[in-house]
Amino acid sequence: MKTPPPDQELRQTVIELKRAKAELEWNTAFLEAQVNSSIDGILVVDAAGKKILQNQRTTGLFKIPRHIAEDKDDEPQLRWVTNMTKNPGQFFEKVIYLNSHPDEISRDEIELKDGTMLDRYSAPVVGKDGKYYGRIWTFRDITEQRRIEQELKEAKVATVLLEGAQRYHFLADTVPLIIWTARPDGGLDHYNKAWFNYTGLTLAQTEDWGWRAVLHPDDLQRCVKRWTHSFTTGENYEIEYRFKRASDGTYRWFLGRATARRNEAGEIVQWVGTGTDIDDQKNAHSQLESRVVERTSALAKANDDLRLENADRKRVEETLRKSEEKFRQLADNITDVFWIRSPDLSEVHYISPAFERIWGRPAASLYADPHQWSDFILPEDRERVLEGFATLTGETRSLDIEYRIVRPDGGVRWVRVRGFQVRDAADRLIRHAGIVTDITERKQAESLARQSQERYRSLIDNALDAIFTIATDGTFTSLNPAVETIAGLSRADWIGKPFAPMVHPDDLPLAREMFSRVLKGGRAPVHELRGHPGLNRPALMEMTLAAQKDDNGKIIGVLGIGRDITARKQLEAQLFQSKKLETVGKLAGGFAHEFNSILTAIIGQSELLLADLPAGSPLANNAREISTAAHRAATLTRQLLAYGRKQFLQPETLDLNLLLASMEGVFRLLMGGIVDLQMVPATGLQAVKADAGQIEQVITNLVINARDAMPNGGKLTLETANIFLDQEYASHFPEFEMKAGDYVMLAVSDTGIGMSADVKSHLFEPFFTTKSLGKGTGLGLSASYGIIKQSGGHISVYSEEGRGSTLKVYLPQVEPSAKTPVQRLDSSHLPRGTETILLVEDDAALREMAATLLRRLGYTVLAAANGIEALIPNQRHDAGHIDLLFTDVVMPHMSGRELADRVRVLSPHTKILFTSASTENAIIHQGVLDPGVALLQKPFTPSALAYKVREVLDHPLVG
Repeated sequence: MKTPPPDQELRQTVIELKRAKAELEWNTAFLEAQVNSSIDGILVVDAAGKKILQNQRTTGLFKIPRHIAEDKDDEPQLRWVTNMTKNPGQFFEKVIYLNSHPDEISRDEIELKDGTMLDRYSAPVVGKDGKYYGRIWTFRDITEQRRIEQELKEAKVATVLLEGAQRYHFLADTVPLIIWTARPDGGLDHYNKAWFNYTGLTLAQTEDWGWRAVLHPDDLQRCVKRWTHSFTTGENYEIEYRFKRASDGTYRWFLGRATARRNEAGEIVQWVGTGTDIDDQKNAHSQLESRVVERTSALAKANDDLRLENADRKRVEETLRKSEEKFRQLADNITDVFWIRSPDLSEVHYISPAFERIWGRPAASLYADPHQWSDFILPEDRERVLEGFATLTGETRSLDIEYRIVRPDGGVRWVRVRGFQVRDAADRLIRHAGIVTDITERKQAESLARQSQERYRSLIDNALDAIFTIATDGTFTSLNPAVETIAGLSRADWIGKPFAPMVHPDDLPLAREMFSRVLKGGRAPVHELRGHPGLNRPALMEMTLAAQKDDNGKIIGVLGIGRDITARKQLEAQLFQSKKLETVGKLAGGFAHEFNSILTAIIGQSELLLADLPAGSPLANNAREISTAAHRAATLTRQLLAYGRKQFLQPETLDLNLLLASMEGVFRLLMGGIVDLQMVPATGLQAVKADAGQIEQVITNLVINARDAMPNGGKLTLETANIFLDQEYASHFPEFEMKAGDYVMLAVSDTGIGMSADVKSHLFEPFFTTKSLGKGTGLGLSASYGIIKQSGGHISVYSEEGRGSTLKVYLPQVEPSAKTPVQRLDSSHLPRGTETILLVEDDAALREMAATLLRRLGYTVLAAANGIEALIPNQRHDAGHIDLLFTDVVMPHMSGRELADRVRVLSPHTKILFTSASTENAIIHQGVLDPGVALLQKPFTPSALAYKVREVLDHPLVG
C-alpha cells in the first residue's frame, strides 16, 4: 500500500483538527449558556489545569476585567484572582494540592480583600471510562450569611445578661414586698421600688445604715442589735419593727427577714432581705389575742363563779354566750386561721373556717381526730415543727414558726404559725391558741427573686470578659472573677480602691474622660486602654462603659465591660509585618524578573563583542567592563529574586553539619583572626531538603553580618539542633508563615553590639542597612529571608542592644536519601553542533544575541518573536526537521509551555529547552522545576547557553 506524502498527511490532520475544534466550540457555547444562568460562579479546567469554561458569575465575584477573562492565556486571570484574595497562600495551596490529588473533593472558604466571603467547592470530572478529564470549581457568595452569624453570636451573651437583669428587676418591682440587698459588712446597697414608694427617700439617703432614719425610735436599738448579730454570725435575720410611711407620717408594723448568700467556699457574699407590711394583720391579731385572753379569763371566772355561786349561773352563761358570739364573728371573718386546743392536743376546741381554704380539708375531720394535724405537715418539716410546739407546754409562752403542709391534691403550701399560752388567773396553763397565715405567695416571690439574682450573678461570674462597677467617686464596688484572670490581681484587694492605679499612665486621661462623660449622662465610645505596667499582667483592653442607675433613674455609678485583646493585637502586628515584607518582595521580584531579560542580552552581546575584538583592542577593555557591570547587576537581581521568593531552586537532601564543616575554613578566613569561631553540631541531626548553593549563601550572609557586628572582636557560635515547634509557638505567627512540626535549627550567635527594636522591625527589608554609604547593598539578609521562606522554613531574631544577637533558621526535617554528585562541564572551548534550533523569545535584543551565538556554534537557527509566529507552517517546512525548541516560558499570545505541547504533537522527536527569569509559571512550582523539564535560568551567559543546548541535544529523548 502506498504511503501518502507527509504534506498530504499533515493537511488531513489539520482538517480533522479544525472539524473537531468547530464541534468543541459549539458544545462549549451550549454549555456556557447553561452555566451562565447559575447564581454560583462556575469554572471548569482540563486535566492540565487549563481553563475550559467560566461563567459570568465567576467573573463578577472576582471583578475580573473583560479583557482578562476572555484572554486565552490563563496567567493574567490567575494573577488577578490571586491579587483579589486576602490570603493568596491559602488559595494556591488548595489548588496545588487538588492538582496532585485528582480524586479528591474539597470545600473551604476564602476571603477577598474587599471582605467578600466565598464558599469554594471543587470536584473531579471523571468519564464513564473512569478517566480523569479535569475539575469543576464553584464559588458561592456567603458574605451576608457569615455577617448574620457573627452578629447573632455577639448579641447572644449580651441578650442573656440583659434578660437576666431585666427579669430580676421586674420580679423585684412587682411583688408586694420591700426587697433589699446588703454587703457582707451589713451596709445596705439596693432596694426595690416598693421601698422608695413607701419611705419617699432616695438610695443615697438610705444606703448603708441610712434606713434607721425611718425606723420608730422605740424599735431602733432592738433592730440594730439584731441585725448586727446576724451579719456578724451569719444567722438568719427576722424581727418585727415599725417604719414611718411618707404619705401620712404614720408608723406601720413590718416583718423583716434576711438570708445570707454564700459562695462555694461558704463565705458570705451578700444578704438578701424582705420587709412585709403586717400592720393590719398585727392589729387584727392583737384584737383577736385580746379577745381570746378576755374570753378565756371570762370563762375561767365564770366557771369559778358557777362553782361558788350557783345562783349566778344563768347570768354567767348569758355573758359567755354573747362573748363567744362576738369571738366567732371576728374569727370567722378573718383570712387567717384561728385555733384553740388543749395543751396535750387531745381536743380541738375551735378552728376557724379559713382552715378548709388553706388546708383543703374539712374542719370536722380535725375535731374528730386532733392528732392527725401532724400528718398534714410535709415530712421534711415534721420533726422540727413538733419540737417547736413541744416547747409551748413549758416556760416558752409563745411560738413563731414557718413550715410546709400537704393538701389532699398533693399541692404544698407554706404557713406561718404564731401560737401562745392561755393561762387562768392562777397562772395555770389551760389552752393553746394561735393564728396561722398562708405565706405561700411570699415564699414563692422570695424564691424567684433569689433564683433570678443567682442566675444573674452566675452569668457575671462565668463571663470571659472583665465586668465591674465603679462608684461615682471612682472606686471599684464590684469585680467579676475574669478580672483576676486577665490582670492577675486579687479582687478583694481592689474593692473600694480607685480605678486609676489599674490604668497605664499614658491612657489615664482618656479613661477619666470616658468615666466623666458617662457620669454626666453621655455615651462613651469603645476605646482601647492599656493596663498599668505594675500589674502582674498589664493587658490591652477594649473597654465599654455605661451608666448604672437606681430605680428613680439617677446615675449612681458606672458599669464597665473590658475584653482582653492583647493576643489579637500582637497577631495583627505580626500579620501586618509579614504582609509588608511580602508586598515589598513581590515588587522587588517583579523588577528583577523584567531586568533579567535585559541583563541576558547585555551579558551575551558583551561576550560576543569580546570574542570578535582583537586581544589588544582598546574596545576590549570597554566590553569587559560592560560584562563585569552586567554580572554585578545580575547578582543584585538574583538577591532580589531570592527575597521575592521567585528564584529557581534545585533542592536536594542536605546534612547541615556536613555543609557547615565544609565551610568552616571560609568562616575562619572571614573572621580575620579577631573573632573566636565555635561550631556546635548536634548529634544525630536530621536531614533537610533545600538548594545547597542557596543555603550556603544564607549561612555566609548571616556569618558576615555577625562579624560586622563585632568590629573589636568577640565570639561567633554556629549551632545545629533537632527542634519540634509546637502549636503554641506556631500560633504566634500567621498560619501561612509558620506551621507546627519537626525542624532542623541553625543558630548563628554573636557577642556584638546587638540591635534596637526599630532595626529588628526592618531587618529583612531590601536595601535596609545600618552600614555607612558604599559598605553594603542591604540585600544580604533580605535575600536570605526569601530563600528560607521559599524553602518552607522560618527565621527568627533575638537581640538586645549591647548584648549581641542570635538568628535562628528553621528548615523542615526530611528523610535522608542518597545524593548524586553534580557533574559540571569544564572546557575551554564551547561545544558546537549542526542541528536545527527553533528559537522563540519575545525580547528582541535577547533573541538576537542568542541567535547570533548559536549560529556561530554551527547550528541552524529559526528565530520567532512569539508562539504564533513559530508555528507558521512555511517557516517550519523550509527548515525541515527541528531538533530543538528553545523557548521563553512567559510570552504574549501563547506561553512557552503551550507552544511546546503543540510542537510535540506536530514533531514528537523535537527536544525542548525552556528559559525563564521567573518561578511563577507552568513548569516551575514553589521554585522547583517539574520532573523531566530542561530549563536555562535567566540571566545566562553565552557559555551557559552553549553547554545547556548541547546537554539537552545529547540527552536521550524521554518517552
